[in-house]
Amino acid sequence: MKHQFSSRHQALMDVLRELRESARLTQRELSLKIKRSHSYIHRVEIGERTLDYLEAFDVCEALGVDPFELLDRVLNYDKPPPKIEPIVVSAAEPTSKKTKPKPKPKKKR
Repeated sequence: MKHQFSSRHQALMDVLRELRESARLTQRELSLKIKRSHSYIHRVEIGERTLDYLEAFDVCEALGVDPFELLDRVLNYDKPPPKIEPIVVSAAEPTSKKTKPKPKPKKKR
């Protein structure tokens, strides 16, 4: 039977897995860091087990991630990144490289 998860629960499962993988940790290695069985991590990542706040803090600490980053990534999981407008510079505009003015020639007396 396939589980139906809320979008936030699915986002949490996906983000936790992404963070673990980006930290280059296996489920077993992460479980050792938080003193849990590797099946605990597996069950969290597939949605059979949920995390309370303290467990989430332990996982974040083991992954070297700020808990606020985890929360931000979960809450913004399905949102597209903000659109960034390109900056167009015309050929007529000077470049950022500035040249020094030439010194005035000295007058002969």
